[in-house]
Amino acid sequence: EEGIPGWRGNLTLTHHIGYFQLLGRATYYGEWTRVDLDYIRTRDPQVIFDAEIAYKGFDNFTIAAGARNLENDYPPPRRPIYESFGVKYDNHSVFGLSGGYYYLSLDYQF
Repeated sequence: EEGIPGWRGNLTLTHHIGYFQLLGRATYYGEWTRVDLDYIRTRDPQVIFDAEIAYKGFDNFTIAAGARNLENDYPPPRRPIYESFGVKYDNHSVFGLSGGYYYLSLDYQF
């Protein structure tokens, strides 16, 4: 029960300028507790930012570029003993352990 934040919220803003669509999102994860046998650590709250820009000026096509976890944040480190096994970051993170995810997409609607 302590392994997830007691509070999570997000704020998403979108804006259209001609053929462009802009998106910004902030996701807040409240304090949570990591319990690993005798190792109990309370993790600080975290805010993760996402962004996307899309162009919709083509017939049936939309091209977009964006980022999830824009600031490339990683969870806190695990105990040093786990690093020898290749587990550098807390794999029980509420927002993932892969850092930022950046993409380019092309959508076609028929």
